Amino acid sequence: MSVLQRSQTVDVGGGRGRLAPDHAASLRRVDAEVRALIGRDLDINSAWRDPATQQKLREAYEHYLRYGAPWAPIALEPDDSVHCKGGAIDTDDHRDPRIVRILNRHGWRQTVYRNGRLVEEWHFERFANRDQHRFDPDPAATDPEEEDMFPVIYAKPSNAGTVYEIKNGRKRGITAVEWALIKAAYAAAGQKVPYARGRVTAEQLRGIPNA
Repeated sequence: MSVLQRSQTVDVGGGRGRLAPDHAASLRRVDAEVRALIGRDLDINSAWRDPATQQKLREAYEHYLRYGAPWAPIALEPDDSVHCKGGAIDTDDHRDPRIVRILNRHGWRQTVYRNGRLVEEWHFERFANRDQHRFDPDPAATDPEEEDMFPVIYAKPSNAGTVYEIKNGRKRGITAVEWALIKAAYAAAGQKVPYARGRVTAEQLRGIPNA
């Protein structure tokens, strides 16, 4: 599998990024099962990455290894990264064992281990030969333009310690490690984090249903 250009990838909808066509088809089958389970598509924080973005993440990781701060997620060189080949996703839904089982049945596996220990629970790569549903019909894909009407934003009320992710009309609190990872990914892509610090009240947040 080689590094892919943007034109060789497919938008997976919902502002979730892009994947190689065969992996995007697998994700549509995953989404159908996840939707039936929890009423929404699989959460994805990062999917295909262009080599320039991956190189910035690699440099941030090398800086962390050398100096110990700021923290940065593990990042391979672009030629070695499955993200750059359109076959990897990062998802916060790794916390739900039911969804992990769905991903596993579709060939998506957690692969980042160090000394026998899983260190990046959110990272999944697809192995087509382990996909039990690879010959299933491709469900109708959601229109990406329609899904993009509901972008993700991050909000932190005044005098609150938790940052919340608000997406598709629902909210969830994110950990400090997740927040650091999200900010690093936006910085590497040269984009500004959609962060509404202090502009959303605690009362407004209480009115948003939990994810």
